[in-house]
Amino acid sequence: GYCQGMGYIAGLLFLVSESREEETFWTFVAFMEQRVSFDRLPLCGLNKLFLPNFPMVRLFEELLAKLLDKDLKRYLDDMGLPIELWFHKWISTLFLYSFPIQHCIRFWDVLMSGGVSCSLSLACAILSKLGPKLYQAQTTEKCNEILKIPPQILSELLADPEDIISTAKSIRINWKSLNRIVQKHASCIGRQVNTKILNDTRKSASEKVEIERANKKRTSVDSGAVSYTHLTLPTICSV
Repeated sequence: GYCQGMGYIAGLLFLVSESREEETFWTFVAFMEQRVSFDRLPLCGLNKLFLPNFPMVRLFEELLAKLLDKDLKRYLDDMGLPIELWFHKWISTLFLYSFPIQHCIRFWDVLMSGGVSCSLSLACAILSKLGPKLYQAQTTEKCNEILKIPPQILSELLADPEDIISTAKSIRINWKSLNRIVQKHASCIGRQVNTKILNDTRKSASEKVEIERANKKRTSVDSGAVSYTHLTLPTICSV
């Protein structure tokens, strides 16, 4: 079903497709359901970003906590702004919540060519540029406002998406050192996906049984005649 964040993704697809609804729909389906490259993450499908309790988002938050500059992370924590308070909006909308479309189109180029795990490098690059301003802020309110990327901050520190991407590409992620975190969350995500499939299958089977029972109740066979409580269109036409 629909979850907050999906609308941003569908909206950009609709814009870049020049308002072609069918193209937007099937591209969105491909983004959500089909296997896509997640670099070294054993995950597939953006629908995993929207599972109950957001286990995939939790994975990316924990990975970012390991990759982020320790001093900056400690500073944000002390300010009452831990990663889970603001990064969720970045990752679940693929940066559309906080950045203009022109930036996001280029960010999406990176994500689609290198996998959604590249969002970690992009986030680290963005935060490295915001760092000095965050340290100057000294209050939770001001830091929170900076993390929302208002127009003034965008034009001052993040005006050029190519500069952000260049910085992101220079960041090297040691996936081997992060493997324990990946495996822990990947198994949780896998269980949720399998449980959802199982529940959907059970629900479908249960609904089918209920429909058959209802049809049997409505249909009475008496000397080969169909009762008037369950007339189908051909039966009505033949009366």
